[in-house]
Amino acid sequence: MDSGNKIKFYERQAGEVIPDSPSSIKRLKLSESLPLDTPLAVHLFPVYACNLRCEFCIWALTEQERGYLSDVKVMPYDLYCRAIDGLARFPKKLGLWRIAGVGEPLMHPQIVDLVRYARQSGYVERVEIVTNGTFLTPEMSKGLIDAGLTRLRVSVEGNSSDTYLKYAKRSIDYDNLVKNIEYFYKNRGETKVYVKVMDYMLHSKAETEEFIARFEPISDALQIEHLTPVIHGIDFTSLCDSHSLNIRQTGGVYDDVEVCALPFYMLQLNPDGKIFPCCSFRVPEPLANINEKSLYDVWNSDTLRNFQLNMLDAGAAGMGGICEKCNYFKYIMQDSDSIDAARGVIRQKILSGCRPCKK
Repeated sequence: MDSGNKIKFYERQAGEVIPDSPSSIKRLKLSESLPLDTPLAVHLFPVYACNLRCEFCIWALTEQERGYLSDVKVMPYDLYCRAIDGLARFPKKLGLWRIAGVGEPLMHPQIVDLVRYARQSGYVERVEIVTNGTFLTPEMSKGLIDAGLTRLRVSVEGNSSDTYLKYAKRSIDYDNLVKNIEYFYKNRGETKVYVKVMDYMLHSKAETEEFIARFEPISDALQIEHLTPVIHGIDFTSLCDSHSLNIRQTGGVYDDVEVCALPFYMLQLNPDGKIFPCCSFRVPEPLANINEKSLYDVWNSDTLRNFQLNMLDAGAAGMGGICEKCNYFKYIMQDSDSIDAARGVIRQKILSGCRPCKK
């Protein structure tokens, strides 16, 4: 089956805009918008643990091969609340508080409380969770929906329990997984349900149609994503044909851009409180720790400002360290994220103190 025909984004309501989807008409053109006084998103990495070992994920590597990810397995609740409280000083609401990271967020013992605290703060527009869905239960689903979760994004590893053994290296009750996603969907209220799968797990038109037929009725959006070779240490050519590796995660031809835009519109908070300028599987040196500085202070710090200026001047390949070999940003970006052509203008704006909230 032609891989180009497999990339489809299904939306339940005609004309509905799903934030961050390839079809979103509201995606900001960064080259015309930077610098920002408020980040578009903060990615929360609440749990450094996962019950699956997906062959394309960093969890397929040994702990030594993974390198540093976090000094703490589970983010303390008081630290989490401190991070949310620090959003109060931004001039605008945070667009997206994404609970995801390099681990399974539903393993956090207070996951419902995390969602509720963020929503009740009034400082964020949307709260979403990215999960493998295997810890969903009716009770948890009710809790997340009642807490005000904006969107649940579920990554599914194929069409059966056998495909989980093959791709995720773990045995699960597939029928129960589908049943729990269906329960969430039928009781979702205002919460959106987004289900995705990697294209290389669907080997034929029949398998693709089977996946769509199963999940289209129990999701608001359904995505078949491309496998992307973004983790050093994994031989992605052994997982799929090399042609497929030249396509971005959600479609479109891979473009060898120089400047990573992530540090210009987002931050990531790790379980141990360390704050980073991106959400890659391997991250550069931390900007600060939430125990010492708020997200607002970090966003307006000289440390981040200098990191951004260095990125504009040298591009990711010239940054040294982790950034030098990172290609993650090239695979997850949309066309509107490219800032290569505007790097000089953006640099001047940053240096002139264009950002209203510069510390």
